[in-house]
Amino acid sequence: KGADAAGKNKLNLDEELDLETLSLETVKSFERLAPFGMDNQKPVFYLRDFNVESARSMGAGNAHLKLKISKGEASFEVVAFGQGRWATEFSQTKNLELAVTLSV
Repeated sequence: KGADAAGKNKLNLDEELDLETLSLETVKSFERLAPFGMDNQKPVFYLRDFNVESARSMGAGNAHLKLKISKGEASFEVVAFGQGRWATEFSQTKNLELAVTLSV
């Protein structure tokens, strides 16, 4: 994360991932880069052109957002901590773009 010349927030993405080729083995391979911290930032990936099959808030006070996303035959669950207020807006969204970190 940083700022561009206009002072607007900028997000640095490490790589684009294709949801249809993402696998548990891929996620586990990135976990081998741990431990993450100041000198070893957790990779941030770009996902695009997928659909949200379901969205709901979860956790204490419905603080977190849980999405089921899909593209073709592939589907995954995504959790956005502290973003539960967005559940209605994300329901049945198509061609979405997200910046994500991976974990099992």
